[in-house]
Order: sequence, then structure tokens, then C-alpha cells
Amino acid sequence: MYGRCRTRLPRIAPLLLPLVVCAGIAAAGPETVPPSPLGQRVDLSVLLAISRDEPVQFTLRSGVISKGQFQGLGRDPDYASRYRTWLATSVGGRGFPVPGDTVTLEMKDGRLVTGAFAGFVPGGVELGMAVEDPAHAMYFWNAWSGLTGPARVPLASDSLAALDREEALPCVTAALLRTKEEIRAVPVDQIVSTGPWNAPTVKRGAGVAAVPLGILAFLAMVGVAMASIFE
Repeated sequence: MYGRCRTRLPRIAPLLLPLVVCAGIAAAGPETVPPSPLGQRVDLSVLLAISRDEPVQFTLRSGVISKGQFQGLGRDPDYASRYRTWLATSVGGRGFPVPGDTVTLEMKDGRLVTGAFAGFVPGGVELGMAVEDPAHAMYFWNAWSGLTGPARVPLASDSLAALDREEALPCVTAALLRTKEEIRAVPVDQIVSTGPWNAPTVKRGAGVAAVPLGILAFLAMVGVAMASIFE
């Protein structure tokens, strides 16, 4: 009896291999890379050079890799919440406006420009008639000297530009990615690198061919192992 068990034990081993492999894949979790330190935000010109619907992947400061088809630049829908958290933890009480506040820019040519503060963008601020206004205008640091909001505390463009160079200002601008489930807004101040992404394609009516190769390999290995046990 013991001899029979010894001869069949090795034949069970192939059955265990795919289970171990699958457990390892499950433990790996989402695709990430080591978090990036402050000061490595991707240049906005890199994002502007990406074609619409081009499959891309963005590496974020957190190390998360976000993939999808590029849909251009838009606004971060969570910006107001992210901005208020930044105010509370970084520069609270320094007279910064919040999205929707009416602010006035003192332009270097002497004009005064008043509008609703939409947020900071790489290289400046964005204003509109209202925070939801699609016709927002960007005003870069070198075009104005001061910003005054409800707190009546003038903020110098030079000081804000220094914070921007240190990448310490949250940006309302977001890169839009189309995934299978949604259009995802990725804040540009969180993107540290970009690269191509080979998006998987599945043809309709492919039948068995549409089943992931890993699953087919797993089923084949199980079939071979079971056949060796009961032969």
C-alpha cells in the first residue's frame, strides 16, 4: 500500500503547480512602481503632444500606473476637495482663495482682471465667469503681479511661481483617460512619466479565442494532471 502511494504522489504535483502560480498572481495586486519624490512632474508640453485616443499609461507620484486612451486635457472633478485638503495641511491662513471665490488680478500692464477662481494650472492661474464656466482663461505668472481674493491679502505672482516651481501647488488641470468603465481624470500634478500602452483588443465572436491565455493554460495543466492520476 505504501509503495503505491509513493508512485502516485509525484503525479499529483502537476496539479499543485497552477494553483501556486495563481496564488502568486493574486498576491501581486495592482500594477505599481516605487513612489516618486516631489519635483518630477511631467512637463505639460509632453501631455499636449499626445494624440487623442492614443493608448498611454501614466505613472503617478503614488507609484500607481493609470492606463487608457488619451482624451485630452480637462479639469479634475475632485479638485475642490483636494485643494481644501492642501490648504488645511500646507498653507492654511495665508489668504489663498478657494475655487469659486471672486478674485482680482493686477496685470503688469495696469489692468485689473476679475473673475471666479477656478484653480492653479502649471505656470499660472485659471479664471472664469463662474467655476463651471467652460470658457476659462489662463493667466501666467509673468502677465500679472498680484492676486487678491476675499481675504484681502494680496498674493504675489513671484511667490506663487516659486511654489509652482517646487510643485507645491495643486493643479486643476487633468489628463483625461478613457477606460472600459469610465473617463478618468488624472491630475497633471500627480503624473511623473508617460509611456505607450498596448491596449488589449478582443474581437467579437472570437469564442474560445477570447478566453485569456492564462486560464486556458491552467485548464490544460489540470486536465493533464487529472489524467495522470486516474490512468
